[in-house]
Amino acid sequence: MTRARIHLLVSAVLVVLLSGCARQQKGPVTIRYMAWGNAQHLRVEQQIIDNFEKEHPNIKVKLFAVPDSAYHQKQQIMLASRTAPDVMKVELHYFPALVRKGYFRPINDFVESDPTLDLDDYFPQPLDECSYNGKLYGFNIAFGGQVLYYNKDLFRKAGIPDPYEQWKAGKWTWTEYLDAAKKLTIRDKNGRTLQYGTLMPHHWTVIWSFGGELVSPDYKRCVLDSPESIRALQFMKDLRWKYRVNPTPAEGAMSAFNFNSGRVAMYFGWSGQTPVILEGCKGAFEWDIAPVPAGPAGRFTPLKGNVMAIYIESKHPREAYEFIKYVTSAKSEMFICGKLRRWITTHKSVYNDPEYLVAHTPPYHTDVFRGEMEYGKRPPINERFIQWNTELAVGLSRMWTGELDAKEAVAFMKPRIERALNEEDW
Repeated sequence: MTRARIHLLVSAVLVVLLSGCARQQKGPVTIRYMAWGNAQHLRVEQQIIDNFEKEHPNIKVKLFAVPDSAYHQKQQIMLASRTAPDVMKVELHYFPALVRKGYFRPINDFVESDPTLDLDDYFPQPLDECSYNGKLYGFNIAFGGQVLYYNKDLFRKAGIPDPYEQWKAGKWTWTEYLDAAKKLTIRDKNGRTLQYGTLMPHHWTVIWSFGGELVSPDYKRCVLDSPESIRALQFMKDLRWKYRVNPTPAEGAMSAFNFNSGRVAMYFGWSGQTPVILEGCKGAFEWDIAPVPAGPAGRFTPLKGNVMAIYIESKHPREAYEFIKYVTSAKSEMFICGKLRRWITTHKSVYNDPEYLVAHTPPYHTDVFRGEMEYGKRPPINERFIQWNTELAVGLSRMWTGELDAKEAVAFMKPRIERALNEEDW
């Protein structure tokens, strides 16, 4: 055998050996997933991840959990420094501002080539929330609106009609709500409050149901100075300072009055809070849910979710897509939204499945969750939402503390909100 042929044979053997080693070294792809939540919520996240990995043995998911209070700051730092994980849960309040900066990867190419995905099974709003300039950037998670959690024991003891039954009879309005809140607020002979009728409703809910709005459709003007919006805001302030059915800021800060304590009869919260309330009450009293009250303009609840998005520089976008598709699938939502009652479904197939309404623990009024899709309204969230909503929060805070009435608060907020809405692009 010539020397040249020996070299050729050795080279061929090395190529075979090296390619074999490469195949042996190749293992599952690992993607990182960034999310927030309390310990209970993160246990659910990990359970979904475990289920995904069993069905996708070629993909591993590393959960990167960040506390609620630090999540958005951490997220923006990681995006700006190009160190972000493959998949991120993005709060809708921040999504429009972040997606326009090019931080997330569109998934249209994956969707169009995926024979297992049925976009027609999704409700339009959850998909719309994940879209920007005609492109889809992910799927919706943690979708839901506001519901009324109420202490059935306290209503029964006071002999007050049940809110759920009132709703069924077409009588659950802000008038009935206020009347119940007054009767459910109890003070001793010295005037010290022992029990409050309600905690504050969400301002979006009240403003819309009174016929008002926050900003104009083109996001150029603040329209809180309409008579309807001012009446709504004054109604909310009066709950605390005129009718005294709502705790003061000082009382709320001490946590003496919260729904789980059994010393508050009505609480407005997101539908995804049901597992937390179930665990927090620990069977101390009977509770359930009802829709938010209706006002002169009808019944409305802010309806929104968050976005499961893929980082633009992810080295494993295909695997990241498979993960977000699984987490937000009808199968996962039947478990998360149906069994665990975390949020409401974004899938028509789950919404219409009788199993979705089956409840073995409170809340039993599961048709309220379905009702959210009927009277839910998308909040006015745009690219400058954080800026103008901060100005709104400052003005509302001065009203909640009793410093300003509704007209004064709006006069204070309006120019500041409009300045934030119309600042030069950045």
